[in-house]
Amino acid sequence: MNATLKSRSGFFPARTIYEHLSFCSEDITRGSLILVNQHHPMQTSPAACDLVDLNNQQRDLLSPHPGKFENQLSHLEHPIEEIYLQKQAATMLFSLIKKAHAGGAITAVSGYRSQAQQISIWEDTISREGTDFAEKYVARPGCSEHQTGLAIDLAKTAPSIDYICPAFPREGVIASFCNLAPQFGFVLRYPSGKEAITQIGYEPWHFRYVGFPHSVIMTNRQMVLEEYLEMLEAETSPLKPLTYTQDGARIDIIYLSMKNRQKIEVDFSDVLPHTLSGTNKSGIVLTRFRRS
Repeated sequence: MNATLKSRSGFFPARTIYEHLSFCSEDITRGSLILVNQHHPMQTSPAACDLVDLNNQQRDLLSPHPGKFENQLSHLEHPIEEIYLQKQAATMLFSLIKKAHAGGAITAVSGYRSQAQQISIWEDTISREGTDFAEKYVARPGCSEHQTGLAIDLAKTAPSIDYICPAFPREGVIASFCNLAPQFGFVLRYPSGKEAITQIGYEPWHFRYVGFPHSVIMTNRQMVLEEYLEMLEAETSPLKPLTYTQDGARIDIIYLSMKNRQKIEVDFSDVLPHTLSGTNKSGIVLTRFRRS
């Protein structure tokens, strides 16, 4: 791959230019790899047209919970009946459940939350369980992944399910679901042993859509999103991508820094399908797909 990076610092020479890509600072806050935590709060909310109600889709795979939810939130209007997820994440979630033969065994507990909903959950959890518990298992308003529409809390289907800490034991078809999740773009967002980095306790029920192949790389390297983005920023560039190969396909992953920039332009000597995601930090991640 030959590339030319245009910025205030000048040019890196390349051969013949076939594809010109341009990105702006607004791109930082959009995409499946955005990092949302107490240090990087939400900047923009997903558009309503980009969200779908899981409980109105493919009920044979993921049916609404017919029983009782423990810790029902008294101040949250319709917390259970409507569970939203961004469209691409929802599509891949249903494909994952089908592949794992887990239809009917898994219940969606919580998906997208508005700022008002997150405030209600935060305040209600503090009143019920105390501040220490809330800080361990509930993100502060504005700092919750649920506000991206890319995160989903899941439970093993049961007559009674805990809304805050649902049971999701890694056994049977749920184990199959967990093992297959990275191939469908999902990661276990808050694994055990990473609490010092995520500042969130171990949550075996909380899955985050980051997209393929990022999900596979993160899982294989035992990285959480914070670590993965730091690695991409430190080790990749247009001239030095992180390369992932699978089933005859080569995928190049590049971190583009937007520090002190409103716009960045990159030229490539080949034209390839690509995806783009902001990081909600100081850069964007460009993923280019090619056949080997």
